[in-house]
Amino acid sequence: MKFRGLVVASFLVGFVWVGVSCKARKVRVQAHEAAVREPYDPDELEAYFPEDVEGQGVWKSEVAPSGESTAKVDNICTRRRIGDHMCPELFLLGMQKGGTTSLWMFLVTSQDLEIQRPLNTYKQGAMPKEVHFFDKQDHYAEGPESYAEHFAVRDLESQVSLDATPGYSRYARVPSLMVATINVERSRFLVAVRDPVHRSYSWYTHILQRLIARERFNASYQVFDYKFSLMAKYLPRLINECVDEFVQRPELVFEGCWHLSPYMRKTKGVLINETGLPTIYPFIVNSIFADSLYGYMMLHLFRYLSPDKFCIIIYENLVASFADELQHIAPCLKAFGREISERDVARGLPMQNHIKCATCRNFELLEEEELKAVGRDLNEDLFTRSNDVFRDIMREHFNRTGVANWEEAYNR
Repeated sequence: MKFRGLVVASFLVGFVWVGVSCKARKVRVQAHEAAVREPYDPDELEAYFPEDVEGQGVWKSEVAPSGESTAKVDNICTRRRIGDHMCPELFLLGMQKGGTTSLWMFLVTSQDLEIQRPLNTYKQGAMPKEVHFFDKQDHYAEGPESYAEHFAVRDLESQVSLDATPGYSRYARVPSLMVATINVERSRFLVAVRDPVHRSYSWYTHILQRLIARERFNASYQVFDYKFSLMAKYLPRLINECVDEFVQRPELVFEGCWHLSPYMRKTKGVLINETGLPTIYPFIVNSIFADSLYGYMMLHLFRYLSPDKFCIIIYENLVASFADELQHIAPCLKAFGREISERDVARGLPMQNHIKCATCRNFELLEEEELKAVGRDLNEDLFTRSNDVFRDIMREHFNRTGVANWEEAYNR
């Protein structure tokens, strides 16, 4: 009799626990669904112009091909007067977490290249290399004079300064604003790329390190139990649905599918089976992977800026064969009368990217084989199409073949 009573009691406790658990999950789902319907706050989300976020911008529009001349811009940046602050003419556009800090340190610490770094940045506490003029509405609204004041006064005609804001590559409107502000014929643009899987994983850790305290960043990660592997499982489908809309016009993919595009903002989320929660604030987790679609990002840049103004390096090659890979930025430096010296080469790469999030709360530390398995699926589900486009670009515009074969490492 006591045993029967114990069984009944255990059953009742279990029933109540299941009921409470289901109710708690229902409350969590309702809370997330309500949050999805909240208006976006451009300041909190670091959005660009409100019309970009709200879908009133010029996305999916036609632009003049980069090879065509544009009306000459007349401002402090294009006049280049001795005694004025000098706007940058050398830009490190991206990619974020692609080795840009290492490359920037190499360039501005060289005694032979004599490349000027910013005097200061708009945002206190920002990385000293990142001015963030073209990707922040309030900064851009202050105009070219304000931009120039972040750099030294020009004493010689030959002086050149560098704006290394890798975030420029991830905002669709940036290249058109550059065309409207700087002398694009004189300017040169550096881009550093890295294995898309490793770049995505590094950006995931960046958010955990620096941005997870923000309510919406935390909420978007919580849906996936903060796990990179779950994000990699569910996000490619959402991104591919957008990419497929533009598959016949690959040069429009980035403008249509960047992380704050109207399409990505309005896309319906999915239920994450492992947590029972629907995705929320998709732009946050989408950007982890969408910002690794280098092929489409480069095609977008080339709509506004001529490919012959670009120099592209591959981070893995820079680590493995520094002197050889470094020569691929030489044409952009030569445009300003600069040459990479033997002394510069001997200094080597100033620093290398490392995962620094081992002590981050909720960090999913994936061992090499685990990341390899996740990466294999990511390449198959998302990155290979873009990588093929990128390899075509490298062959057609930069005469480089057999490079950026990142998928091979995951198929061995």
